[in-house]
Amino acid sequence: MAQGAGHPPSGAYVGHPPLSLVFLLDSSGSMRQNDPQELRKAAAQAVVSLLSPGDEVAMVEYDESGRVLSTERDKPWHGDDRREKLSEIIGKIGDRGLFTDFRAGLLTAIPLFDGVPDGRRKVILLLTDGILDPYPKDPAYAPYHMSYPIDMAKAGKNRRKQVAEEYRERLGPVARRML
Repeated sequence: MAQGAGHPPSGAYVGHPPLSLVFLLDSSGSMRQNDPQELRKAAAQAVVSLLSPGDEVAMVEYDESGRVLSTERDKPWHGDDRREKLSEIIGKIGDRGLFTDFRAGLLTAIPLFDGVPDGRRKVILLLTDGILDPYPKDPAYAPYHMSYPIDMAKAGKNRRKQVAEEYRERLGPVARRML
């Protein structure tokens, strides 16, 4: 169907306020196995290609912590005219983190909206394999943040994987409640 025949121009979201979108991209090690084709990056690229004039995007990658990714210091937001820079940032998303702590990612993403004017649509788009693996050394998970290093030291090489799994099982419900 031709443009103008009942469809908005490609990429435009006619009649809606501009979008402030934060991509929250999982960069944990599980992504190497669960997203070997890097579909989360392809999805982010696809969304960037659909931005309308006035839209803006910020990128946050997370594993055990969250990090704002930007090409300019202290400027997390990129407009629709910065698609090339956004593609560059998306290409740098890693997959080496040891944990997948959604809470840490959200705590990094949410404050980005503090300076966003009222009237804009504010959206966080989470791209992940869905595996929740909280970072047990984070003080938010007290008292586990203190017992985890002690238990890991006592476990020795042979039991560390088992101890890590035990903490994942303990902290998963705690992290879900926090979310």
